[in-house]
Amino acid sequence: MTACNGGMKNRGDRREESRLAVDAPAVIFWEEGDGGYHLKGKAVNLSGSGLGVQARGRLKPETIVWCAVPSYGIYSRAQVMHARGLFTRTAGLRLLANPILPADD
Repeated sequence: MTACNGGMKNRGDRREESRLAVDAPAVIFWEEGDGGYHLKGKAVNLSGSGLGVQARGRLKPETIVWCAVPSYGIYSRAQVMHARGLFTRTAGLRLLANPILPADD
């Protein structure tokens, strides 16, 4: 996805891939010792190896989750890399399976 949002790369981000800004429903679900959890939110950006999501709930860094963004065909395991925000939290997820590959033109 090199042509999707190249200008974002100059912000001082650590990632090597550019991101595509999106606004799509997303669902994150995971299990912990005391049961299963899910959050409904929205995907706010996509890259070839991950996505950013906003949700009203707590995602802990390093947690392994399943994420679904149906409008982009994303159904994958992911790892929470970071989360910030007080009420609406923004989290960065690194895809662990089914990486997003650029479409052949």
